[in-house]
Amino acid sequence: MGISEVLNMIPVPIIVLSKDSMIYDFNEPFVNWSGSNAYEFLDKHVSNLDIWVTQNDCDHLINQIDNAKSIRSEIKLKDASGKIRFCLINTNICIVNDENIIIVVIQDLTNQKQKEFEQQKLYLESQDSIKSLTKDVDMLTSMLINQRHNKNDIVPINNDKQEVIITDDKETGKKHIKINDCIVVLNEKELSVIKLIVQGKSSGEIASELYLAEGSIRNIITEIISKLMLKDKTQLAVFAIKNGIV
Repeated sequence: MGISEVLNMIPVPIIVLSKDSMIYDFNEPFVNWSGSNAYEFLDKHVSNLDIWVTQNDCDHLINQIDNAKSIRSEIKLKDASGKIRFCLINTNICIVNDENIIIVVIQDLTNQKQKEFEQQKLYLESQDSIKSLTKDVDMLTSMLINQRHNKNDIVPINNDKQEVIITDDKETGKKHIKINDCIVVLNEKELSVIKLIVQGKSSGEIASELYLAEGSIRNIITEIISKLMLKDKTQLAVFAIKNGIV
């Protein structure tokens, strides 16, 4: 069985070059894929083929072949319809009749690349949706907090006349804070956040230290401020220090 018969058994496009990049042979899938009348190009330089998008692409491939035994490289080529395709080129050097030849295998990756592009597009769209949803949640949380602070029956606890009593729940690690007749419960995560706020940490720094998203930290801080009926992080830090919460 000759080399041409072997090549035609392989379903992907293949061309065979001599060591000086002259066309030595090819298979039928290459003829069908490229639309080239390859028989006219036998014993001619590979640059004469109609598959090249630019001459630089051809020169780049020849240069790689000249400097390596085998290569694996992505390149743009033109198919039978003239459309530009994303292709993976694999080359190997073999010896036939005491002569070195270069077998060039062409794998069309266009459909695969298109799927990867669509998946990336869906991922980016999903991330945009998540960001938008997070903003909506933050806005809604802020609105609810503002509504609570605007109620006439709520008196800010930074009033010096307020009585604050703090007890620890050793089983759960929570703190129960009695402010006059109102009881507020802070869990371990909230207490950790308060401790870092007292240390002067920013939301980003707190998120990094507690291995949480910065948005989650902002929500926790907002919830704590709401529970304690304070105005901002500064009042929270002062309240925590004054009453020995951390």
